[in-house]
Amino acid sequence: MEKGTRIPRMEDMKTAAALFGLSYYATRQLVLSGKVPAIRLGVEGSRGKILVNCDALASFLSTSKISSEDKHDVIEGIRIQH
Repeated sequence: MEKGTRIPRMEDMKTAAALFGLSYYATRQLVLSGKVPAIRLGVEGSRGKILVNCDALASFLSTSKISSEDKHDVIEGIRIQH
């Protein structure tokens, strides 16, 4: 490893979600969409444990903004997107 290289904090999805007050599903969606980097441990194609880059997740959450396109109404518990 190069001198000065910083190793990111990696946590499983359940732990990462709890650290940031997110649901497991929301964390999973961020990882699967490619918005937050993660790695899968184990053999290729297996169902190995997924580790989330918590530093990248923190950066994503601190820089994300809601755009006018993301606004929606909720009518009787049903979200209606415009």
